[in-house]
Amino acid sequence: MNRSFRIERSPNHRWVLIRPGLPDETDIRVVRAFPWTHPTGFVSIRSEDNKELIFIEDPNTLDEAQQHMLQEAMAESWLVPVIQRVVNVNPRKRQWIVVTDRGPTEIEMQDRQDVHPLPDGRYIIRDLYGNTHILPQLHTLDRVSRRMAHEMI
Repeated sequence: MNRSFRIERSPNHRWVLIRPGLPDETDIRVVRAFPWTHPTGFVSIRSEDNKELIFIEDPNTLDEAQQHMLQEAMAESWLVPVIQRVVNVNPRKRQWIVVTDRGPTEIEMQDRQDVHPLPDGRYIIRDLYGNTHILPQLHTLDRVSRRMAHEMI
């Protein structure tokens, strides 16, 4: 695997793959590859026409900044549930009960590091099983949801 690459967000908020000696690839997508039963591994960086450009067997081998960029890009290209309302939280158990655009669910986190802020004010929440959820900008939530979300982020 070629480790001499990085992904960045362009000024127009598109993802770009940068590799030395090659033209930059714009409008890339970062997707989880099969098997989904291995939620912390197997990530594919794909071109705009869905050609695989780079395959990453273990994203944890990348530096922290690139891991964060991969997670952010993956959340945007994946069908990720968006939290519409926070019903309850338990900070001690790191547990959320929420209603998403796909229905009610429970999110259990390993630790507070599983909540990642995005530049636009949203948050990516990763659960124990590698699933991600989007918490929208807090001002878009109802007052009770905002208060509970603040306890967890």
